[in-house]
Amino acid sequence: MTLNSESSDVGKMSAFQLFSFQGLVLLIVVIPSSYLLLGPAHAFFISGGIAVGILFSIFGILACRRGIFQFSIRGLLLLITVVCGLAIWQQNQSVSQKDAVAKINQLGGAVQTYLGSDGRPQSLAQIVRRPIWPQQLRYLQSIPNLKRLDLDYTKIGDFGMGYVGKLTDLQFLDVEDTDITDAGLKRLSSLQALQVLILDGNDISNQGLLHLGKLKSLRSVRIRRTNVSADGIEKFQQLLPECEVQLN
Repeated sequence: MTLNSESSDVGKMSAFQLFSFQGLVLLIVVIPSSYLLLGPAHAFFISGGIAVGILFSIFGILACRRGIFQFSIRGLLLLITVVCGLAIWQQNQSVSQKDAVAKINQLGGAVQTYLGSDGRPQSLAQIVRRPIWPQQLRYLQSIPNLKRLDLDYTKIGDFGMGYVGKLTDLQFLDVEDTDITDAGLKRLSSLQALQVLILDGNDISNQGLLHLGKLKSLRSVRIRRTNVSADGIEKFQQLLPECEVQLN
C-alpha cells in the first residue's frame, strides 16, 4: 500500500468518525431538547429527519470508501440540514379548523361556537385542569373569531404565552395556575381586544402587572395569590384607571 493510499484511507476513516460523532451529538442533545421544548410531535418529526440524514451520511461515507460516489463533507452536511428542515417545515404547517377542533378535543378540551351580539359566529375554547405541551396551543390559531379562552391549571408557562399572544380576537382569558411569570405577561401586548384577564396563582410581580398597561380595552384583572403589592396596583391603575383589579 502506498503512502497516498494510506493517507486517503485515514482521511475517509476520519470523515466517517466525524459523522458518527455528529450523529451521536444530534441523538443525545437535539432530540431530547426538542422533546422538552417543543413537545412529542415535533420531536418525532425532528428525530425522523435526523435519522434519515444520518443514514444518508453513513451511506455517503461508505460509498466514498468503495469509490461509488464522491460525496464531499460539505454536501453531506447540506443534505442533513435540508432533510431536517423539511421535516420541521412539514410539522409546522397550519391545520384546518376541523382538525384543530379534533386536536383540542383529544387534549380533553372543547370548542364551542355561538352568535355574538353583532350576529356573527364567535368561538370559545377551554383546556383546563391538565398539563399540556405549550406548542399544542398552536391549534387555537385555526379557530376563527376566538373570543374566550380558559387554560387554568394547564402549566403552559411563559413559552405558551407566546402562542396565546397571537390570538388577537380574545376578550376573555383565564390563565390561573399556569406557571407564568412577568415575562409571559409581556407577550400579551398584542391582545388589544382583551377585556377580562384572570392571573390567580402565578408568580407575577408589580412589574408584570405594569406590562398590561398597554392593553387599553382591559376592564378587569384578577390577581389572587400573586406577588403584586398595593403599590403595584396603584401604579397600574394610573395606566388603566378604568380597569378593576380584583384581589378576592
